[in-house]
Amino acid sequence: MFLYVQDFMQERAISNFRKLGYVTAWIALKTKSIARHQVHAFFVGHPSINHMHRLAQTEYDFLIEIVGKTEKEIVQMMKKIKETSGVLSVLYLPVTQEVIRETFVPKETT
Repeated sequence: MFLYVQDFMQERAISNFRKLGYVTAWIALKTKSIARHQVHAFFVGHPSINHMHRLAQTEYDFLIEIVGKTEKEIVQMMKKIKETSGVLSVLYLPVTQEVIRETFVPKETT
């Protein structure tokens, strides 16, 4: 059962980083199975990471959104990620246009 809670939705902040002058990039990571926890710990709480998702039924393990002030910051962060112990491969996923932006709103069901 989903319940739409007005107060919760008002407190939720959705940032359009591009309009605020930031650059974003999405990457998919493939990691060594014994190092996944270590890789996960590297990203949790990292100031440049906006989203991090664990993937299933794909060759990649994580989908991560990186935010930086410049493209140079993104490139530097990607280099750090590639050098992180346990990372086998990094797939850069350039996004040229955001088509739909977080439009889902749960409605009350009975």
